[in-house]
Amino acid sequence: MRICVDPGHSAIEPGIVGSTQLSEADAVLRFALLLKQYLNKLGHEVVLTRTDEQAPAESPRQDLKRRGSIARYMGCQALLSIHGASATAGSGEVAVRYPQGEGLSAQLAVLVYKHLMEKTALAGRGVIASYETGLLRSVRIPAIQVELALFGDPDLEALLQDAEWLDTATRACGEAVTEWQARYWTRWTIGESEVNERTQTESAVNADETEELSDASDDAAPADTDEPMAAPADNAQTTSTVPEDADMSRSKTVSPIAVH
Repeated sequence: MRICVDPGHSAIEPGIVGSTQLSEADAVLRFALLLKQYLNKLGHEVVLTRTDEQAPAESPRQDLKRRGSIARYMGCQALLSIHGASATAGSGEVAVRYPQGEGLSAQLAVLVYKHLMEKTALAGRGVIASYETGLLRSVRIPAIQVELALFGDPDLEALLQDAEWLDTATRACGEAVTEWQARYWTRWTIGESEVNERTQTESAVNADETEELSDASDDAAPADTDEPMAAPADNAQTTSTVPEDADMSRSKTVSPIAVH
């Protein structure tokens, strides 16, 4: 599976700067690079939207557009955007956002949140359905935003520079993606494939039956003749060749194949 991992922010928009002078841009980049390594070990291909602190775009808005273009044009099947947030006492340290109304994104968000909660021992802010998620909606693939609310508290910020904690957290995300692929993505893609196959079969069957009906009509048509038909006399009685008791309401119909 091809995954796009998006380390939020950059040198031109560093995001939050913590009490230890750790910037969000630096912290999430390190997290993303480790996540890429672990996803690779699990057999996934990974596309990063940036690999250093610099952003080639001229403005934050252009940079955001560039990130979405990378995910789409590289044929990624899911996107994880990594961000930080300010630590607030009693509100939890981890949240996962997804675009409101997008089922596959919601399922991915739930699993990532669940694995992070189980393995990192952090408090949770929850899985959040959001309307204002520009990048997540623009990519048109299952997409989530992982928020690590660790900035502003020196002890929590230290986790973002602790190799053991980072290994645990990135493994949690990688295992969640793999579980989501097996439980939801694969089933969904198989279902889409079956529907497409049945639709193609239905079209082929309908085309064959339509051709058969056309051939039958051609066989039953009277032969052409050069002799003009005699007009009936003014007082002649025209008779019908259709039996009086014939059921005219019945006609041949082509029944489509049911798609379940």
